[in-house]
Order: sequence, then structure tokens, then C-alpha cells
Amino acid sequence: MTLDVACELVNSSRSRQRAHHSVESQNGDYTQAASMSGTRPSAPAPILGSVAAGLAVLAASLLLIRQEGLAAGLVAAAAGGLIVLYVERHQRRLWARLAAARAAAEELADERRARLAEMSHELRTPLSAITGLAYLLQSTSLDAAQRGHVERLIQSAETLLAVLDDVLDWSKGEAGMVKSERVPFRLQDVLDHVRTVVGVKARQKGLELAIHVDDAVPVRLFGDPLRLGRVLVNLAGNAVKFTDRGEVVVSVRPDTSSGHGAMLRFAVRDTGVGIDPSRRDRLFRAFSQASTAVSRRYGGTGLGLAICRQLVELMGGTIDVESVPGRGSEFWFTVPLESAGGAEAPAELASEDAPLRPGRVLVVEDHEVNREVAAELLRTMGQSVDVAASGEEAIAALLARPYDLVLMDVHLPGAGGLEAVRRIRSDERLRGVPVVAFTGDTGEDDRARSLEAGMDDHLAKPVEPDELQQVLRRWLGRRRDA
Repeated sequence: MTLDVACELVNSSRSRQRAHHSVESQNGDYTQAASMSGTRPSAPAPILGSVAAGLAVLAASLLLIRQEGLAAGLVAAAAGGLIVLYVERHQRRLWARLAAARAAAEELADERRARLAEMSHELRTPLSAITGLAYLLQSTSLDAAQRGHVERLIQSAETLLAVLDDVLDWSKGEAGMVKSERVPFRLQDVLDHVRTVVGVKARQKGLELAIHVDDAVPVRLFGDPLRLGRVLVNLAGNAVKFTDRGEVVVSVRPDTSSGHGAMLRFAVRDTGVGIDPSRRDRLFRAFSQASTAVSRRYGGTGLGLAICRQLVELMGGTIDVESVPGRGSEFWFTVPLESAGGAEAPAELASEDAPLRPGRVLVVEDHEVNREVAAELLRTMGQSVDVAASGEEAIAALLARPYDLVLMDVHLPGAGGLEAVRRIRSDERLRGVPVVAFTGDTGEDDRARSLEAGMDDHLAKPVEPDELQQVLRRWLGRRRDA
């Protein structure tokens, strides 16, 4: 009887070992999933398993003492105790290895994120200089042929920029580096951002960009404003790209068909080329476009709609399209966004036709060509401009004289742009000046980090003159609330 119980204990321990070896074999997949989801593996199993095993050994030993005598019970208890001790130590080693694997996965993800941000910055910095110089050249006296060359140069740079954005965004999504958040925000702020970014292209093509919000949509919402804005900018930008005349309309209303009271329906409708019904199913696949003819005419990577689908599903929604070839398309998506309360009137952007007031602007940029280009663009807009090449120089300049606005690069020698703006916000003499991030970091997370550090706005390089004017209209003459 003693031998049977001991064998039972040994078999039990072997079963547990096999189970934990199975856990060990899955460490890589589990750690990767945990790293992407932001969850941490808990480790109560070793402790609870040891307690349960100890109780089982104790119960078996008492049974043997009762049936076979004290000696047999003590032998079984000793054997069982050794087995439990071995299993517990083995468990702890497994959990330690799991924790180490998870830490390594997180370190790899952080390194990948940093490399993508660095790649974006390094590519956008020279591209910003190229487009900036082209815009300055465009404002000079040119003959028709020269002006045509400059316009094609700008168009080529914009195409390269769009490809860069799509590839980087898709890489982040595929690597599981994009996470959704849930914060209170004003829907009008998101729509103003869409109007600023997409409105430039719409005006260049002579298109009307309209935004309609149903009265039943709350002013303040809970959700992910950065990802929401990214999807709307992508869809509205596509609508402008594929529309040669007519209008692009962005609309928002409650989605009553979903049965979910907090669901909103966003739609972007255009009067463009439309989509063949036979090609609709492939639209949201990566590297796919409506047709090869469309690809040749309009260019692009075929990643924009795939990125939109990634982000919409990340927010818990769905996306689809309705289209008639030759008459236009309507891309729509629904996402759950609950009311955050509050009914303050939305603050409108300054009119695009309003005169641009002059001010004193400080440009903080370590790249010499970009610094000169930004300063010259601002001077052509009637601004007085000073420059600084580091965060320390910027703070010294702000202490020496008042400025109406600061354009601050994020990647600076010494104290970077984020650290510099934190110092500005902590100084009572400086904290009221508006500071706008002027950077090649264009991701949603980058924008969030800039605003969290104390920036008032985020202007991505390379910047177009119309976008820069919108930022000037928005912030010149305003002081930040202390």
C-alpha cells in the first residue's frame, strides 16, 4: 500500500511537470501576446499548486498512518515532501524564465518603436528641407517652365511623404505597437484637425470640404481621439485625392441601427471616380487598390485603407464602403464613443480668409537648413523671427524677450524639445507662451507625448505654408492658461 501511494505521488508530480513543460514551450507566444496587450502574467499558480500538493501529501500520509502504521506514513510523507519541493522549485524557475522572456519582448518592442521613430525623423528632416526650399522658390519670380518644374518637385516630395507615412504606420500596426486609449475629448477638436490637414489639398484642387455634425452627437466624448483623427484624415485625404471636381463631405451622427446607444457613425462622401463593385472586397487588404489603372494614375502604396481598418477595429468598430463608379464613394465606419458630459460651445478655428496678424516667433531647430527655411517662410507671412538651435538656447531667448509663439523641434541636442517645454511650463515667467511641436515624429503616440509634455499643438514636418498659416491663426495672440 505504501508503495502504491508513493507511485501515485510520483505519477502526479510527473503529470504536473509535463503540464509546466507545456507552459514553458508556450513562453514565446504568451510573452509576445502579453507584451502587445500590455498585460502582465500573474504568478499565483506556483504557490497555489505547492499548497495543494502539500495538502494532498498530508492527507495521503494521514491515511497511511491510519491504515499501515506510523513508519509507512512517515516514509510516504518524506517522499511526498521531496517531490513537492522539487516541483515547486521547478515551477519557480519556469515562472522566472517566463518573466525574463516577457521583459526581453518588451525591450525589443521599445527598441523597435524607437527605431521607427528615429527612421521617421531621419527621413522627414531632409524631406522637410527639400519641400521648404521648393515653397520658397515657388514664391519668387519664375517663368512658366520654371514654375512647372517647382510644382512637380513639390508633388513628387508629397508622394514620397505619403508612401513613407503609410509604410511606417503599417509597420507599427503589424508589430502590435499601436494601442487604443479611452480619454475624454472634444469632437470639434478632432474635426478641426481634419479640416486643417485635408483642407489644404481640397483648396488646391478647387474642391469644397464640408463637415456636418448631427445635433444629437455629444460635444464631449470618451474614446481615442488620435486614432479617430487618423482614420478621418486618411479617408478624407483619399476622397480629395480621387475627386477632381465637386465636394467632399464628412458627416457624424448616432448609429441607431447598431442597437448600441453609444455608437457613432462617421462617413466621408465624395463625388470622385467611384469603385467597381467587383473590387470592393479587396479594398481593405494591404497593398491593394481599386485597379491597376487607378494605381498608375493616382499612385500610393495601397496601405491607407488597410491602416484605417486596423485602427477602426482597434477601437471596437467596423468599416465599409458604398460606391457607384463614375459618381463617387462613401466610406463609413462606426465606433463606440460614449458621452463625456459637458455642453460648452465648441471653439471655432479662425477664418481661413481672416488677415494673419503679425507676431514674434521663436523657431527652435537644430538642422541648419530647416531652421533657415522655417524662418524664411514665417517672414514671408509677415512674422518677426528669431532662431535657436537647442532647448537651452530657446529658454535663454524666452527669458531675454517676450515671444508670441514658439515652434519647437522635439529632437534637439542637450535638453530635447520635450524636456525644454517641461522647463518652460514649470517657470512662472514663461509658462503662458504657446509652444507648438515642430517635428518629424508624426505618430499618434508622438503627438500624445508632445501634448502631455506641455506642447499646445503638433505640426508635422514637412509643413505646407497653408498648414503653417493655420497654426499661426490659431495661436498668435493667445496665451496659455497657467
